[in-house]
Amino acid sequence: MSRIKILIVIGTRPEAIKMAPVVRALQKENDFFELQVCDTGQHLDIKQPILDFFQIQADYQLNALNKSADLTGLTAYLITHFHNVINEFNPDLILVQGDTTSAFASALVGFYLQKKVGHIEAGLRTYHKNSPFPEEFNRQAISRVADLHFAPTTLAKENLIREGIAVDQIYLVGNTVIDALQFALEKIKEKEPDSVKVLKTQLFPFQERYAKMILMTIHRRENLLHHQKELARAIRNILEQEDCFALFPLHPNPAVRNWIQKDLKDLPNLFLIEALPYEAFVWAMEECDLILTDSGGIQEEAPSLGKPVIVLRAQTERPEAQQKGTVREVTIDSKAIQQTVNQLLKTQTIQALIPNPFGDGNAAQKIIASIKQYFFKQLH
Repeated sequence: MSRIKILIVIGTRPEAIKMAPVVRALQKENDFFELQVCDTGQHLDIKQPILDFFQIQADYQLNALNKSADLTGLTAYLITHFHNVINEFNPDLILVQGDTTSAFASALVGFYLQKKVGHIEAGLRTYHKNSPFPEEFNRQAISRVADLHFAPTTLAKENLIREGIAVDQIYLVGNTVIDALQFALEKIKEKEPDSVKVLKTQLFPFQERYAKMILMTIHRRENLLHHQKELARAIRNILEQEDCFALFPLHPNPAVRNWIQKDLKDLPNLFLIEALPYEAFVWAMEECDLILTDSGGIQEEAPSLGKPVIVLRAQTERPEAQQKGTVREVTIDSKAIQQTVNQLLKTQTIQALIPNPFGDGNAAQKIIASIKQYFFKQLH
């Protein structure tokens, strides 16, 4: 039997983190799989260190970041260039992750070219098409064309079943971000990376002066388009009234920087820093007392670290963390944000570790086993 040809698509930095365990697992199975990795070129400056950390080298580089300034242009560029990659490699299976434009575009081209598509992190839903935008549309659209659906949780699986996806096409595997997190924690424990040493030095003056540390990330389009004033009001009031400082790694999107420059830059206890290497960010999650974020991945990682999270969004497609108590609030209301932060900072913020609802760190192995099972059935 010839090897199964798999094309993995990596677009954004979070995709790189979540795809890395799958790539590493497939690389160990080269008797069974022939693997190629396509990097779209998005988030290149902050994504390449992730690929280096996990020792992943792309076989195709699309340079999308330099070609497309908006969603329409990005989608058109990716569709055209994915078409060329798929025609050249002729994969048996295309693996996409999550809900990005790169995942949507590559899944769509795979469908057009009648290739099998596997969707990692399938079944997440808010059922509000503009929240998050455009991710909610992207993931629903990918589900319509995918052949293998790798659901991270039982709720995600149930969403897919309600939408008419055949049960035998759905595989409950957990989320690969937990695999990546465990790998990073082990690496940090083995030998403290230089990036962590640098960050420790940078944080020392703040930790000497302030009692608590908040880790903050904001990047969602809907927040940058519609909720800047509300979020800025909450952040300013928190940092002016509480005995704390905020570490804010900046997303490369210029809209984030323009917003900070306009509304928040004068705060002495707001530590703005360029996007952190993955291992340094993992250390910062371990070190902080509280997380404010609109990120999906952080909601999934936090239960493994025992950190409370306030999700800066109107809805979340990851209610499992809220049900478990790790996510304490999902809101864009400044008063609600302030009140919850105040409560958490006055109490012991380190939570008892709970079984992570998003997986046990073996999602990549389960995905590989499911792919083998799928193709074995196809042959028999």
